Amino acid sequence: MSERRDEAGDSELNEAEFAGAQTLPGAVVCPMCNLMSAAGYCGTCGYELLSLLRAGLGVDPAPPAGARLEHAGQGVVLRVQLPCLGDAQRWLALDDAGARYEVVVTPRHANLDSSYLFHRATARAVLGDAVLTPTFAFDTATRRFTVTALPPVPSVADGLAALLADRLGVDVVAAIERWVLPLCTFVARWHAEGRFFGALDPAEILIDGEGVVKLREPIAALELSVAPVAPRRRRTPRGFSAPELVGHQGGGVGPRTDVFFIGAVLYYALTRVAPLSEASLPSERLPPPQVYYPDVPPELAAVARRATSPMATRRYANAPELLRALRIALRTHTQRVSAGPRRLLLDIGHELHIGVLKGQFSPVNQDDLFLAFDAPSGVGFFMIADGVSISHHGTGDMASACVRQEAVELWQRICMNAALESQAAGDALPEATTMPGLPPRISLPNALDDRRRLVQEMLDGANRRIAELIHAEMPRFRGPAEGIMASTSVGVLLSG
Repeated sequence: MSERRDEAGDSELNEAEFAGAQTLPGAVVCPMCNLMSAAGYCGTCGYELLSLLRAGLGVDPAPPAGARLEHAGQGVVLRVQLPCLGDAQRWLALDDAGARYEVVVTPRHANLDSSYLFHRATARAVLGDAVLTPTFAFDTATRRFTVTALPPVPSVADGLAALLADRLGVDVVAAIERWVLPLCTFVARWHAEGRFFGALDPAEILIDGEGVVKLREPIAALELSVAPVAPRRRRTPRGFSAPELVGHQGGGVGPRTDVFFIGAVLYYALTRVAPLSEASLPSERLPPPQVYYPDVPPELAAVARRATSPMATRRYANAPELLRALRIALRTHTQRVSAGPRRLLLDIGHELHIGVLKGQFSPVNQDDLFLAFDAPSGVGFFMIADGVSISHHGTGDMASACVRQEAVELWQRICMNAALESQAAGDALPEATTMPGLPPRISLPNALDDRRRLVQEMLDGANRRIAELIHAEMPRFRGPAEGIMASTSVGVLLSG
């Protein structure tokens, strides 16, 4: 949609004067982004516009901002409109003493089975005392007003905003213990009871100084047996919503979606930055927290990185698992920073001629390295070889090269087995692994002994290579071989 302006370029135009102009039949101006839309939801920011459209069509409008509501001698003034779905409205209101209230305005004769109040009552019946209880309610000719007194407790969004405002003077660990740990404990309790939320909003979660969590708006806690569920029309806070919550990665919403939300809160507490819109993209990982502050505790940064992975299978399986990792990270950080200097009970040697002689005998680097990692399957193999410095037959770098060559062939066999299994399975594999051009997923044996056997066979192959290389140089004699090249190796097989 374009706007034509015939005025001279020197004149300054007030954009607010054009906010009410409608060039679409039945269009209204979104109060959030100030753009016009004729649909029930803003096409730019997704804000609920049904109430505004009905007001334009002659339907009895809800009270505007600044309206005063009186009931039984108590009055509140509507101040700020809160996000809300359906044909209801939510307002943040203040009374004459400055106390805060939430006011929900709904049609009086709405279908109770599908109304906003019905869904709130259903969620409140499941969550119990975790949700604020309405203070009073009253009806008018066409509207029902449900008023809930809000405690003087900040929300998670308020806490993150305070960290952002004082980003340089923040005790990160204290902030995490104040906001993230109670939130994770709260969600972990519901996961342990067999329920998950799927779509949490930091502005709706209140946490007091004692760590007690209350939900300002009731949210349906679904049973774990129905997970994963398809994403539906819901509010998705920018920077806190997992990719599957907005339809990416197959759209499977489950307990790992709650893990992403907690991880996002942890991430913003560590980085003290504004919520990032790319958090919901399936192809983008959030930058490491150390990018913003190099002194971020690495233990907590590792937990945040895993919890906010764009791939749900890479995250923690549920909130109890995340809570356990978070507590271990906090305990490890405390032990690390509280560890005082220790006296070294070592005798420092001054015989440097050993290193000089080794360097003169074999100045070539004796070490070697092999690295391989398949990101989609999470399988990797790492091998470090340290060759001996002095040998009579062969050299340490040759022995390390033999180990590296066997490591290369082992990785090739692992990848080849995955390709053969993919061809043998055929149509039995899921569609995601049989699409044209998509490489097969690499997997390792499930048994630990089978994995250990892979490394042992690789080392045996390296020994055979060494024997073949020095066979022509070794004199024929009886007894054990001495002075042949060798290498000490350390290998790791990664899975997941």
